[in-house]
Amino acid sequence: MRSRFAAYALRMTGYIMKTTHPEGAHFQADENTWHKEILEFSSATRFRGLTIQDAPVVSDSDLHEDAEAFVTFHAELWARNEDHSFTERSTFRRHDGQWKYFGAEFLEP
Repeated sequence: MRSRFAAYALRMTGYIMKTTHPEGAHFQADENTWHKEILEFSSATRFRGLTIQDAPVVSDSDLHEDAEAFVTFHAELWARNEDHSFTERSTFRRHDGQWKYFGAEFLEP
């Protein structure tokens, strides 16, 4: 999660796309449009902080291809002079031997 937060802050669209699960809600087949949307969001947003609240301890037995893990975090974001901070429980799933962002559930702060 930290690497994706940093990638958004640094406008590293390729990393965000590469670490998104192809069956997840945020995946887009049209890479040009997806790249532009990530870049627009990242450029308009100030990424002020990330606090990991809960993350799994992953063992070798958790590394099978259909494994799933959850990370709960609070992100501090500002856009258009407004606070857009949120708390989220992200779902990550294994795909091609790597953990990829699959989706999220937004939580009350």
